[in-house]
Amino acid sequence: NNFIGIQVEPSPFDFDISNSLVSNRLDLKNVAIRNNSVAGIFSRNYRIRAENLLVSAGGQHCVALTGAGEYRFAHCTFANNWSASTRQTPAVFLSNLYQVDSQTLGVGNILQSRFTNCIFYGNGLNELGFDFDESGSIDLTIDNALVRMLEEDFLELNQSYFTGNILVGANPGFVNFSAGDFRLTEGSAVRGQGGNGGNLPTTDIIGTPYNLSQRPLGCFEYLPE
Repeated sequence: NNFIGIQVEPSPFDFDISNSLVSNRLDLKNVAIRNNSVAGIFSRNYRIRAENLLVSAGGQHCVALTGAGEYRFAHCTFANNWSASTRQTPAVFLSNLYQVDSQTLGVGNILQSRFTNCIFYGNGLNELGFDFDESGSIDLTIDNALVRMLEEDFLELNQSYFTGNILVGANPGFVNFSAGDFRLTEGSAVRGQGGNGGNLPTTDIIGTPYNLSQRPLGCFEYLPE
């Protein structure tokens, strides 16, 4: 029930670094951020590492990452079930542009950034959006994901950002999306669709062990009633 759940950016009073990527990093593990009228997470020129993260119900975005950045998101569920007003913005928005001042946009570099085994979903038509100025460096990989998008719009994105098993336009099969219950049903489309490489968590956001040979997408492992 915030305006912005977590806002991370360089200090505007430190003019040496206020327009560059900071060395600080926000770490999030087993965290849920819900019901924010603008965004659950907003960043500018920051580094973020998150695992087993759930962000839902954002009036504009669940997550907006702007400017320079270095991002590692693993087993995250971005599920925008916001219903308090009309929303035309994607659940997850990435841009390497940032506001320097009222009249100037800066261009940052996105370094070694990876989204692994994540869900990008919501009640809009396109829930993943990019706005990149290619004069900056973009090192971005989205590896094994469910992406709520119209297929023709997805194909207009740079396909080199995507690898592994990408489910476009599928329903993830949550227990109750509109009520904010993002656990998985038995027939969920995301069960067993995740990859198993890298340093990934062994249990989900509520402590249920992941099936390490058939990981799901998102922050919940299926748990029978």
